[in-house]
Amino acid sequence: MKIAGVTGIRDEIERIEFVIKHHLSQGCDYIFVYDNGSTDGTLELVQQMSEKDSRIIWHSDPGPYQQQLQYQYLFGKAKEYGCEWIVPFDGDEIIVSENGLKNDLITVTQDAIQLGVRHFVQSTNYDEDKIFSNTNWRFPLNAKPVDFRLVEENIFSMVELLGSPKHIFRNVNYELDLSWGTHVSSAKTVLNNAEKFKMYSVTLSSKKHLLRKSENGRRIRELPDFNAGLGFEAQRLYLKTLDGSIYNEWVVNSEVDGKVKRYDGTVFELEFDDEDRGRIESEVG
Repeated sequence: MKIAGVTGIRDEIERIEFVIKHHLSQGCDYIFVYDNGSTDGTLELVQQMSEKDSRIIWHSDPGPYQQQLQYQYLFGKAKEYGCEWIVPFDGDEIIVSENGLKNDLITVTQDAIQLGVRHFVQSTNYDEDKIFSNTNWRFPLNAKPVDFRLVEENIFSMVELLGSPKHIFRNVNYELDLSWGTHVSSAKTVLNNAEKFKMYSVTLSSKKHLLRKSENGRRIRELPDFNAGLGFEAQRLYLKTLDGSIYNEWVVNSEVDGKVKRYDGTVFELEFDDEDRGRIESEVG
């Protein structure tokens, strides 16, 4: 059984080495990277890593931001290399399996697994772009995502959106349904509430990350077939850059004393969680 980690990235120089090494340590046989025009040295770093480790396979296309086409390419590479399972991840996400992906996936009979996602929030007083290094506060596991319209109206913070469900899935059908994003498959059988499989996500890990997301929003809005529903978070940040309120977003989307303070002054309580921190850091070295 072969496992493919796949990721589409742009300007992730501070974090890409960490997330690639982590997913290799978790049992991925290959990591397929699609770089979409990085200008900060990300592509060069991935190329250097690939020269040292043949399991890392990269592709570069500086053209328009077309996420679904990127991942269709990546899924196709996974099929070409004979991978049975696909593990999609972004630069701000790591997947943790209790006994390693190799050992845990072999027991799964379903075609997809819905991951238990832990949404972590970065601190306002920590602005180095090192994923998870000082991030120990997360949303409660029973937290419900808020309506994006309340975020648009500056009532709730953007980090409270929490995102869509996340899957890892068998590469049983190359023509996957990507209508719900790159992390959700159209598999007919899905293993839900699997305690062995978790995803750690940090939506905004630094001010630099905030500005990078804003730049992605600009690129989305410049697409010839612009879709207002694509990359809502990135588009919102781009508009905040234009009106000069981008750093207000950093404050209301960051943790202070275990809390998130919204635009309207109300407070959202977070939970402390360092359960897997030592393990993750020791795996990556």
